[in-house]
Amino acid sequence: MKTEPSKKWDPTVAAFCGAMVGMTLAIALEARDICAGRFDDVDPFVHIVTELAVFASGGAMLFAAVAGLRNRNRRSFRTNRRW
Repeated sequence: MKTEPSKKWDPTVAAFCGAMVGMTLAIALEARDICAGRFDDVDPFVHIVTELAVFASGGAMLFAAVAGLRNRNRRSFRTNRRW
């Protein structure tokens, strides 16, 4: 049985998906804090925007790095295959 080679993951698309996941997590955490009544002494706008930026950039970097590592591992696996 011959398997088809898998396609490369696009790091740009992976970064976009990671940013969306990060922003979703940040919104969920902020909603939990608002419902629980936990407000900091900092301006809420600054706090929410900062968390959105940190979570979005972190998710984008994580997903892009995973896509890059997967592409590199798939390439080295195909070149080192002996059968």
